[in-house]
Amino acid sequence: MEVVLGGGLFGSAYAGFATQVEAGIRTVAPQARFCRLEATPVLGAALLGLDAIGASSQAEDRLRTMASALV
Repeated sequence: MEVVLGGGLFGSAYAGFATQVEAGIRTVAPQARFCRLEATPVLGAALLGLDAIGASSQAEDRLRTMASALV
């Protein structure tokens, strides 16, 4: 099982945060593999917003293109 860690907190100065989250996940999924999300944290929320208003796939593609330029 792969677990994707994303959001601003995982990039924080408090390095112990990710370690504690991973330890908690391992209690229920000991074989989990962890990776960090490469997209900007707000991308997921923006995509959900576009989905909620029924935006086209072209709008989602434009958003992804703009977000990748910010990384």
